[in-house]
Amino acid sequence: MAQKGQNKECSKESRNLALHQVNSILESITDAFVAYDRDWRFTYVNAEAERILHVLRDDLLGKTHWEVCPFTVGNEIEEFYRQVMEAREVAELEYHHQPEDRRSQRWISFRAFPAEDGGMAVYFRDITERKLAEKALRESEELYRLITDSSTDLIGLMDFQGNIVFVSPSVRQIMGLEPEQVLGTSAFNTIHPDDAAESMGEMERALAGEMVTFLHRAQHADGDWRWLDGWGKVIQFRGQPHILAVSRDITERKRAEQDLTLFRSLLDHTLDSIEVIDPETGRFLDVNEKACRACGYSRGEYLNLCVSDIDPLVAARPWRETSEKNKLLGAHIFESQHQRKDGSVFPVEVNLTYIRQEREYFLAVVRDITERKKLEEQLLQVQRIDSVGRLAGGVAHDFNNMLGVIIGRTEMAMKKLTPDQPLFATLKEIRKAAERSADLTRQLLAFARQQTVAPRLLDLNRTVEGMLKMLRRLIGEDIDFAWLPQAGVLPINIDPSQIDQILANLCVNARDAIAGVGKVTIETHRVSFDEVYCAQHSGFVPGDFVQLAVSDNGCGMDREILGKIFEPFYTTKELGKGTGLGLATVYGIVKQNNGFINVYSEPNQGTTFKVYLPWYSVLPEQTEVTAPPLPKAQKGETILLVEDEPAYLDIAQEMLESFGYQVLVAATPGEALQIAKEQAEAIHLLMTDVIMPGMNGRDLVQKMSDLSPELRHLFMSGYTSDVIAHHGVLDAGVNYIQKPFSLRDLADKVREALDRH
Repeated sequence: MAQKGQNKECSKESRNLALHQVNSILESITDAFVAYDRDWRFTYVNAEAERILHVLRDDLLGKTHWEVCPFTVGNEIEEFYRQVMEAREVAELEYHHQPEDRRSQRWISFRAFPAEDGGMAVYFRDITERKLAEKALRESEELYRLITDSSTDLIGLMDFQGNIVFVSPSVRQIMGLEPEQVLGTSAFNTIHPDDAAESMGEMERALAGEMVTFLHRAQHADGDWRWLDGWGKVIQFRGQPHILAVSRDITERKRAEQDLTLFRSLLDHTLDSIEVIDPETGRFLDVNEKACRACGYSRGEYLNLCVSDIDPLVAARPWRETSEKNKLLGAHIFESQHQRKDGSVFPVEVNLTYIRQEREYFLAVVRDITERKKLEEQLLQVQRIDSVGRLAGGVAHDFNNMLGVIIGRTEMAMKKLTPDQPLFATLKEIRKAAERSADLTRQLLAFARQQTVAPRLLDLNRTVEGMLKMLRRLIGEDIDFAWLPQAGVLPINIDPSQIDQILANLCVNARDAIAGVGKVTIETHRVSFDEVYCAQHSGFVPGDFVQLAVSDNGCGMDREILGKIFEPFYTTKELGKGTGLGLATVYGIVKQNNGFINVYSEPNQGTTFKVYLPWYSVLPEQTEVTAPPLPKAQKGETILLVEDEPAYLDIAQEMLESFGYQVLVAATPGEALQIAKEQAEAIHLLMTDVIMPGMNGRDLVQKMSDLSPELRHLFMSGYTSDVIAHHGVLDAGVNYIQKPFSLRDLADKVREALDRH
């Protein structure tokens, strides 16, 4: 029994708590609320109901509705209430209470629903203000129509909750809606979500009494967003404050602005400068960002300039003359110049178009062609070098033939004399001069890259020492030159002409890095690198190397330049002072010979190039003081000599015969083939020039080999082409003698060719 009592108490407390919560809610709502029992007595009245009915709830509770509100008896309120009580259905009613004086008329909105205990609950609110406003609007409808029907702007009137109470017919054109679809709805329903917060703030400022302007997007009936630009303010209308808003559809203007912004963005991000020019004055009407950056002006500064301020070539003649000429030409492309704000000038290519629409103007698309001009100049430089190389090759061919004749005749004459005879010394000097001339020719071919590469073991120190005189002339007298070789440097396997190219290019590079007086140092060292060292030093290769270093104390280079110095055609020298091929050539030679190169440099701290080439354990043979005897013919071997230069043919024949060989001579490849077909005895060696009219030496060797497979061959030439070499490196197994040659060179090469199997 005690337990049941406790349960009853808990249940009672729960009901009390629930009733308390319901009362709190009903007291806080803005609507009036009353409840009746089945006998029409008031069982509950909230504070808002007291205010509207002007009766205290204590005076209402327990009394019947008809006692408190006798004016409802017999009218539509009684009918409305009885319908709800009897039919037990939810119903709504708007009631207009109109006393005789008509001054205190009121509109009340009712919503009633039956209660479970047989009674009824009623919500009601005073809607007098809204009804009066609606009435005032209806009374002013004709005036509004006269104003709004003729306006293309959107005119709207809102209450303080943002509900639209009036809208002009232009809403059809602007929003695609009928006015009836808009009235009573919130003005914020159609506003773009991104603009809603700002629009709410504008409304709050308007409610505070400010005259506000707004720009927001509203959704059209077709789903499109329209831009509305307008103003709003609080006005008194029929004695009540409302917000009047007037807006204009500027969607097309905004789209045009957006298109213009996009177009401007595209123009500003183009690689070319774009200028719009007034044909009458030459003044710039518009320019893009690229034009401003290219010439160093702000856009405002640029628009205060004329074409003559930018283009020195235009400034040299009257603008009127230039303008008329360009109008006649229409769209055309030409090269000119542009001058930067700092006074520097750069070449440009201008694509100029004369446009005549609503107004006249020139549209100029301007491209900076500095890099193109540099490339063109470099190409011309390369073409000039190539032309010089071809010329050098042609000259060397003939010049070497003449030198060969001089050397050959001199040595043949010296063979007839003893060293103690006065003429012997004279002939020796003649031979020495001819050999020096031959060396100069080889250097010329090496610089022109027309020299065939024939790697051989050589002593690097001795090779460099042989070049020192030429290098000192190349560097100049005002630069201190130091040669610091390390003793005992092992030999390297490389063509001597390539060492010439490496040193010449590196020394020229060092000389150009020095402004005024300075110092260039050449060093050699023997170095070794293991895998651990190479792993810690990028670019190094494990192995044993001979190091050739060229250093200067010139201007040095930064990291950006160091990263590009071996790129073909890259140069930091001014236009016309370099091709950008020197260091690229050095890099190619080093790589071709299985070496590597490193550069150490800092701005204003000088530069050191270190070339590493593999060393070989076998030393090259030293020139003996007493030369061995000249190799002779063995068992009367026969040589077919082919040379298109008569003088060289004669002396080469005489030199070969002096060794005891039987010599057949031919001035053309065709003549040589004829001799080979008619010759009864065997021909042991074909000695032929490489470059000849009608047929080159390699093709002749091939045809002769078809006739006699065992035939040996020996090529001779003042310079070679890819006929007997690939990429400048002599083909394997090719016997070759460089013109001009001495008696010993000829004897050795002929014997070597005959003895090769």
